[in-house]
Amino acid sequence: MCVGIAGDIALVIVAAFVGEVIASRLRLPLILGYILAGIAVGPKTGGLTVGNPHEIELLAEIGIALLLFAIGLHFPLDELKPVKRIAFIGTPLQIILTLILGYGVAGLFGFGWKRCGSGP
Repeated sequence: MCVGIAGDIALVIVAAFVGEVIASRLRLPLILGYILAGIAVGPKTGGLTVGNPHEIELLAEIGIALLLFAIGLHFPLDELKPVKRIAFIGTPLQIILTLILGYGVAGLFGFGWKRCGSGP
């Protein structure tokens, strides 16, 4: 039976609730209940599964981005003051070194620099 994305979301929410209840009754971390609920309704398990796993994956990616955004909003700026100098120097340095290292490793595997829009 195909119920669409609304039915898949409802299934995931109900499974998460059941996993949360079971984990709390067993005095386990709630994240363990959520992970087991995700496995239970995943496309590789039997029983009730989501109809279109790709749509659920897209929603999960959006959820992770929103979660990280919410964590960033609750991070007090006073805690960042001691690492201000390290952050302002280290962040651009890490980005540059990662780009150089990534370009070097890609070159080892035969990938080269290619501009967007240029033909073969």
